[in-house]
Amino acid sequence: NGNQFANSGSYKNAIDSYTTAIQRNSGLAVAFFNRGLAYGMLNQKENAIADFSKALDLFKAQGESQKYQQTQDILQRLTQAAS
Repeated sequence: NGNQFANSGSYKNAIDSYTTAIQRNSGLAVAFFNRGLAYGMLNQKENAIADFSKALDLFKAQGESQKYQQTQDILQRLTQAAS
């Protein structure tokens, strides 16, 4: 489980787990979000930004306004830090 790996600090394993979930269902916004967090912990900002951007689109399409706002806030901070 990706969350178990992430909680134990095994971010590469978490990324693999979230990637598998995304391959099975490309509409899992939370998997993109969580994989973005894991990429961020590994300082892979470009990958994190890509995943948060995808999660943002999916949360918006799914009407998840609170998760959309949370993702947008994280994405803004990341893109400001990356520039």
